[in-house]
Formats: sequence, structure tokens, C-alpha cells
Amino acid sequence: GKFIALPEPRLFLTIIRNRYPFALLSILMAIYYCIDSVMLERMLPDGAVQAGIYAQAFRILDAFTMYAFLFASLLLPMFSRMIQQNKKVEDLTIFSLMLLLVPVIAVSLILVFYRLEFMNLLYHEHAAESAEVLALLMLAHIFVSATYIFGTLLTAGGFLKELNITASVGLVMNVILNVILIPRYQAFGSALASLVTQVVILAIQVPLVFRIFHFRLDANLLIRFGFFILFLCAASWSSTFMDLPWWLEVGGIFFFTIGLAFLTGLVRLRVLMQLLTSEES
Repeated sequence: GKFIALPEPRLFLTIIRNRYPFALLSILMAIYYCIDSVMLERMLPDGAVQAGIYAQAFRILDAFTMYAFLFASLLLPMFSRMIQQNKKVEDLTIFSLMLLLVPVIAVSLILVFYRLEFMNLLYHEHAAESAEVLALLMLAHIFVSATYIFGTLLTAGGFLKELNITASVGLVMNVILNVILIPRYQAFGSALASLVTQVVILAIQVPLVFRIFHFRLDANLLIRFGFFILFLCAASWSSTFMDLPWWLEVGGIFFFTIGLAFLTGLVRLRVLMQLLTSEES
């Protein structure tokens, strides 16, 4: 007969010890992303309808989150190599954050101000209810995208214990908020719970990253970023009063975003080329 070689118990335990933080983090994130719809369906008399309303909006969030996920996938080996070589990761982190958040904020604001138009384009039933859910989820999308950058940096540095604690806090908070908000606000309440949870998770991760990697607070960058958000919000809101087809107004916001990003210096091609050149060398 054939014999199957089993790993030594000591080696097996070492593998489990090294891999369980990754497994735990994956499980916590999976539960967090699935639990909203499950709680909606189980807690309400019309739970299936409310879960469907939430799902219609969540599909759009899920699709746009792929951009941040791909961004993080590219950054992980870069962060890992720089940390191993004892290089400072602050410049790459901040520049990547701006490069990610500029289009993310633009898309999120467009889907907030034109939520009903997009939902009517995609769905025939419960479009108005899903549109209000979409607005909250797209605001949450901004914070989710930022956590992809900071979470990737913490993962590259091996700070999985901190990530698991943060994910656990987020999961518990999300469940508690859902229990409070779902009976009164249905799908909208679940979306509100997601938004608050994502804000809290980012509020935990940012000071953690600044402390661990010795980042400095750049007041000038914060001011420019604040102006970018302020002007983009004003432009997005003003565009809704124009007597033009809504898709033309959306296109105008995209071009305005590009110009504003370069005008405020949040995105600089020269810095991008320098970072890419330094990574290749």
C-alpha cells in the first residue's frame, strides 16, 4: 500500500501559529461583509425585501471597492520590500492614499448626488429606497478605500494582531449598531451602521500607522486635501442645478476632479515617476 507522509507535529503547529492570524482576519472580514443582509432578513417582517433593497446598493459598492483592492494588491509587495530594507514608507503611503482617494471621492460624491439617476438606470423596483442606501454606502466607500491602504501597510509590517483587534472591534460595533438601527430604519439603518463602523475603523488605523511607522502630520497636505473635498462637494452639488443631461454633468465633474487634483498638488506626475524609478532600482 501507499503511505502518506504527514508533517511533523512541531512543523504542523508552527504552520498553524504563523498562518492563523491571516485566517482569523479573513474570517472576520467575511463575516463583517455578509452580516448586514443576514440581519436585515432575520430581524424584519419584510426582511427579504429590505435585504434586496440593501443588496441592490451594496452591489455597486462592491464593484467600486475592487479598485481599492487592486491598488492594495500592488502596494503589498512594495511595502514589504521597503520595510525589509528599512526604508521609509511614508512618502509612498501618502502619495498612494492621495492617488486612490482622488477618484474614489469623485465617484462617491457623484453617486451620492446622482444616486436616484443611477439606481433608476440599473433597477426597476425599489430604486428610490436603494438610492438612499447607496448614498450612505458610497460615503462609507471613501473610508473603506483608505483602510485598504493603511491595512495593507500594517499587513506588510506583520502587525496582524492589531489588524485582528481592529476587525473584531468593527464587527462587534457593526452588529450592535445594526441591532439598534435596523428595527427603526430598515435597510437605511444597516447602511448607516456600515458608515459609522468604517469611520471608527479608519480612526483606529490612522493613529496606529502614524505611531508604528513614525509618520509626521503634514498640515499643508491636510489643508490642500480639505480644499479639494470642499470644492469638489460644491461643484457636485452645483451641477445638479444645471439644465443638462445628468450624464453630461457627471462627465463635467470627472474633468473638474482631474484639474482640481493637479491644481491642489494632491497628484503629481513627477513624484509618481520618482517613486516608480526608486522602486525599480
